[in-house]
Amino acid sequence: MFKQSCTRFSHSLSYHSKRPIFSNFREIFVKTKTIDPKEQETNTEETNLQNQSPETKQPQAPNFDLKTSSQSSSIQDFKDTKIRTAKKITQDSFFPPFQKLEQDHMTEHTNYSLYNQLYSPYRWTPLVQKVTPSLEFHERMYQFRKVRNWEEHHTKELIDTILFEALRGTDYDYYYDYQCQPSKHCKFHGVADFLVYRKSGNHLPFTPIFKTQRKLNRLAGRHLDEFNICEAVGAANWTLTNAAAIDPNVKKVRILQTNGHAWRMYEFDNEGEIKKTGIYKPSGPGLYTKIYDDPELQEVVLGLIRHAAFIQTENEIGLKKAYDFIDEVKYLDELDEETKGKFEKRRRFWKFLPKKIQDFFFEYK
Repeated sequence: MFKQSCTRFSHSLSYHSKRPIFSNFREIFVKTKTIDPKEQETNTEETNLQNQSPETKQPQAPNFDLKTSSQSSSIQDFKDTKIRTAKKITQDSFFPPFQKLEQDHMTEHTNYSLYNQLYSPYRWTPLVQKVTPSLEFHERMYQFRKVRNWEEHHTKELIDTILFEALRGTDYDYYYDYQCQPSKHCKFHGVADFLVYRKSGNHLPFTPIFKTQRKLNRLAGRHLDEFNICEAVGAANWTLTNAAAIDPNVKKVRILQTNGHAWRMYEFDNEGEIKKTGIYKPSGPGLYTKIYDDPELQEVVLGLIRHAAFIQTENEIGLKKAYDFIDEVKYLDELDEETKGKFEKRRRFWKFLPKKIQDFFFEYK
């Protein structure tokens, strides 16, 4: 079964009960961030030895199943779990976490082509339907606009606010800082900043969402957000492996990367194909235009999140059927007799070819 070790925070609270928007999230984020095992290893072992009686066994890191994800522990127990979990990951996998994957790992451990697939210039344009946000969401965007000193916890809360609005009224929820454990079937591992899942049934589909990493660009002379596709590939391998273990009918998964203001989506299927969108980012006269200043982008991003989680409304289903019908009609035009005669002559001339090849080049309706 699919296992995880993190504490779930309920999203049943309303916007009013979640205010003040910054102080509450800062407290949650600081308390739940992953602790470096090298810095805490000695102190943790000493504390465990002091508090442990001779008759008590060494505590083990709890594993929660998604079906019992409502279980929770205290903040201190959760910190200890993070430390032991980080130790276990280091021992069980020689892979670096998602955020530190590089091109060499993709070349050695995947079948993806770096330049024909990962870094291909072609972009995917999915049929994303805009979602009209609520009045409360507009109020939250206005509060973000008033922030003067933007910090990391502001970015986390901005993403959290957008996710909450996108999944409002649906059967979906999400986790913070989800520990993606390695297994004998998939050595990729790491921490997903957010993991969207369905609350009913077998909890599929899973949609990991990653916050971009800030890196110094010496040519530009400033820090830029990196949309690391290697991170997305590692997360997709982990997601597809674990989802297929629960439901063999799972054929594809989707991944989102964002800095809160700009968003990108990837799609990976079990046949080794990759699709990636362009970067959906705010438009405006300046270089530092933010999503809370672009109401149109807000509607697109809300629809993008729902599309990534495979949430389809009746309008979206109808639109897809219409586009599929238009695509099929392009190839349903009947050929005239003269053109059919030309195809038959070519078929007879190349009759020594295998039938599959003949059908591929000369088949007509």
